[in-house]
Amino acid sequence: MSLMRKLHFNRLFNCQLSHYTKRLNSNGITIGGLMMKTLKFTGLAVVLLSVWVLSVQAQGIKDVSYGVKAGMNVSSFIGDMSDTFGNRTAIHIAGFAEYPLKEKITLVPEIVYSMQGSKQSTSFGENIYKVDYLNIPVVIMFYPKENFSIGIGPQLGILMSAKVEVDDSGSLYSDGSYTIDIKEHVNDFDFSLNIGIGYHLRNGLFFQGRYNLGLSDALVTNDNSGYSANVNIDNQNSVFQLSVGYILGK
Repeated sequence: MSLMRKLHFNRLFNCQLSHYTKRLNSNGITIGGLMMKTLKFTGLAVVLLSVWVLSVQAQGIKDVSYGVKAGMNVSSFIGDMSDTFGNRTAIHIAGFAEYPLKEKITLVPEIVYSMQGSKQSTSFGENIYKVDYLNIPVVIMFYPKENFSIGIGPQLGILMSAKVEVDDSGSLYSDGSYTIDIKEHVNDFDFSLNIGIGYHLRNGLFFQGRYNLGLSDALVTNDNSGYSANVNIDNQNSVFQLSVGYILGK
């Protein structure tokens, strides 16, 4: 039964996406090609900033702070089929270091376990996409005031798990709700841009809001049975994050 459920979902999933993949080759320029250039640029930025962090650490710069944070995610998929996707609310938890670069400017590499995904309404019910990443953002933080920060930087995401809770209770071909693995429908890596603000208290406690804009395709079709081609679609992650954290040694 589990194999039949997965085949049923795969066909529904790829049938939904097939309508959107037809425009990928319009005007001789593929969206996949444009996104690949963006992906390479963002990946290079992540590598360069990571090397910078390591070099700063190797030089033994003082006043390095460490901290932890956790909070709420409100995530979805944007791009193709965005009218069918709604928000999924979940959590994230992170650890980070903060390196001083210049007055009022710091470099903040992070490791974040982020529970993302989306909800999707179908003619049979509501599907909940649960897509978890290990994200590695590298953020340039600017402090225009002592207790206020503005941050921006690239992020590399590594896919940890991808499942969907399928509600087929309205379908004649299913016996209700079930959960299946959909890692074959989600790209292994995700590149994105982080933009956020924070408010910092003198005791080390801080509050942060951040938006994570996906730059690479999140979902992919891989069924060659006539429902769709094995191509990426123009569909990215979109995540709002609200965090509460604590900085040590600042």
